Parts: sequence; structure tokens; C-alpha cells
Amino acid sequence: MPTSTNGIGSDKVEGGLIFPYATSLSETVGLGLMFETDFVHNAMEDNYDVEYVGTSVFGFEITEALGTYLEGIAILRPDADEDFTSILGMGVTYEVATDTVLDAGCNFGLEGTADDFNFFTGISIRY
Repeated sequence: MPTSTNGIGSDKVEGGLIFPYATSLSETVGLGLMFETDFVHNAMEDNYDVEYVGTSVFGFEITEALGTYLEGIAILRPDADEDFTSILGMGVTYEVATDTVLDAGCNFGLEGTADDFNFFTGISIRY
């Protein structure tokens, strides 16, 4: 459902499918994999393009509450001029409650249209 306001965001319907996978490699190391297919509106051609996204992440538990991770992200856009983007991400996580995690990190653009670097913070709440 489009939620654009004041020219920020898209006023077109966009969506996709995500297939996540996660497993423990040891008591303190986890592996996450994800494959995603998105259907994104192309305003210049007034049609939809397909994007394929793949990620892999290794998570490392430092303490019961504190962790760190290293993530690789690949984005393939067969219909775009710049058809491949790769990103390396790393950060820390802190579990403030059983279902609440704070995170901070940086993504580094390796190839394509990705920003050279992008710092971020976030919060995840599981219901």
C-alpha cells in the first residue's frame, strides 16, 4: 500500500517475497541467509523492475547481551543501468530485554550504486 507524503517515498504499490534461514554454528556463532525478490516501480519508464537481494550474516555472541556481526549484501537489478551492488556491513547488538535489541553499525558500499559508507542505529522489538 503506497504511503508517500510530501514527495517522500513512492506513491506506487511495490512488494516482494523474502525467504530467510538461520542456524547456530556453535554456542556463540550464528549464520543467517536470506533471498529476496522485489518488484520496484521504475518512474523513468513507468513500469516495474525486478530486484534480487541475497544476504549472509555471521553473528558472534560476546556476552549474553552483547554481540557483533558481519554481513554481506548483494543486489542484482537486471533491468537497471547499474545492475549489481555489493555492500559489507558490520555492527554491534545489545539485548536490553528478552524481546528488545538495540543495534548500531556501518555499511560500506563495495560496488555499484551503494553509498560509500552509511552509519545506522536501530531497535528491534519481537512480539
